[in-house]
Amino acid sequence: RDIMDKRKNIFARFFGAIGHGLKQFSLYLQFLGLYIIVKPLMPAKTKGKGNVRKNDIKVFVTNHYEVYGPVIMYLRFPYNFRPWVIDRIMTPESVEAQMSTGVYNNFPKFPMWFKKLAVKALRNLMIFTMKHAKAISVSRENPRANIKTLQESTTLLNKGKNVLIFPEESYVTSGVGKFQTGFEHLAKYYHQKTGKCISFYPVFISKQNKTIYIEKPITFNPENDT
Repeated sequence: RDIMDKRKNIFARFFGAIGHGLKQFSLYLQFLGLYIIVKPLMPAKTKGKGNVRKNDIKVFVTNHYEVYGPVIMYLRFPYNFRPWVIDRIMTPESVEAQMSTGVYNNFPKFPMWFKKLAVKALRNLMIFTMKHAKAISVSRENPRANIKTLQESTTLLNKGKNVLIFPEESYVTSGVGKFQTGFEHLAKYYHQKTGKCISFYPVFISKQNKTIYIEKPITFNPENDT
């Protein structure tokens, strides 16, 4: 009986692994299909690449523009990055509600059946994307949890990776919304741990102009007030 139970456990793990692999492959195919469909529909150019200094420790700070901002950054931004993402976007229960408003507002000309289907697909794809993009979790409700956010970001920056932050309190569709405070403490924390200074690069996404603008960096000065 013990031998039979062990065999059952082995088979269960084996077929469970196959099932998980097939699910991930299915999500990858959905992601690839959506990427192929959406990218031609969302053209954008980048201006200001000459402002980006090669040896800077780079944190890109940009407006969100609802769902349009993150999507266009992944599709068209010429620099790799690891994004800060609100923790509720990384769980299936809350992603669908978060995605619905953005999809309906940014794709008004698409038929309703397509938008509903897109929201359902995006729910799974968002979780898949956040996992494989290795998004950095940020909490609005539990500031203490963000110590881990600072630690993870510092490790990545030390490895030469770039970090992307969307600091707006609410997602406006013109101009730039009011910033949440707190993200700038990454510079102070990083300087305390490494003695080096982060350069924040302001980035503005203009849907109207189909352009991503990169401005000159603002480098942290430890002698100034944070």
